[in-house]
Amino acid sequence: MSTQTVYTNDSGVTIGVTVTLASNPSQTGILNLDSSPTGADIWLDEGYYGITPQVIGGLSADTHSLTLRKAGYYDYTGPFIITAGQTTTLLPGMTAYTNSSGYGDLQIQSNPVGAAVYVNNNYKGTTFSSSALYVTQLAPGTYSVRITLPDYLPYTQTALVTMGGVYAINANLVQVTPGPTPYINGQITVGSNPSGANIYLDNAYRGLTPLTLVNIAQGNHTIILKLNGYQDWQSLVNVLAGSSSGVSGTLSPIPQPTLTTLPSPTTLPPQPTQSPISLFSIISAVGISSAAFIFYRKNK
Repeated sequence: MSTQTVYTNDSGVTIGVTVTLASNPSQTGILNLDSSPTGADIWLDEGYYGITPQVIGGLSADTHSLTLRKAGYYDYTGPFIITAGQTTTLLPGMTAYTNSSGYGDLQIQSNPVGAAVYVNNNYKGTTFSSSALYVTQLAPGTYSVRITLPDYLPYTQTALVTMGGVYAINANLVQVTPGPTPYINGQITVGSNPSGANIYLDNAYRGLTPLTLVNIAQGNHTIILKLNGYQDWQSLVNVLAGSSSGVSGTLSPIPQPTLTTLPSPTTLPPQPTQSPISLFSIISAVGISSAAFIFYRKNK
């Protein structure tokens, strides 16, 4: 894993420091996760990890809990075990709602992303750019939806959930007019090579590269980039109030295991077989011995 520290000095010059770190495979493992159908929200140990398919590294060698959510399907929940130094592959199948399920769903997005979503005042997750946030298995009825993001006016809407239906909300958030209070947030522009990597800001999923993360509190923040088939990339970024910091990571492919061809076992040459002694030969030998003995007795 590569770690990059990015900060801005007093003269406004951005300085980067790159350090190469070695992971400890003896304590962690990898989860290679997909679902049927794909595009399900991944909740791992109650933390959000993007959508399927996804390769998630750096998981402790232990038993973990997995929840998958997708509109129109029952939630999938189950445990799985991570073994140190190994990759665990999972492909759970999700079951579509039956006609008698009595459930409906919410599908929520926001502009900008990174907003907290509350349904009936209960926190349900954070919006992101690659797909909608799903709130599933809701009984038909009306629900109060509130979407909040620092420095933006709260967005509220009443959603009518119907049996088997998906109520979609796409909230365009309105920024608060700056007042006399000093602006205390900044932003981070995140890129990657290759692009399309999943961005985690302080372990919270925020979308795909390239992406500008806005309204980030000043101070140090951790950026982690994840992409199928590549090692995780991590960066520590210092955000200054009212300024923009840039960070871009070059992802390294996960080394593929080398298959070793074993030599073919040596074939021994066929050994000559010994012919069994026939019964006739045994009888003949006995007869000759008897005749010799009788001849000897007569001449004695």
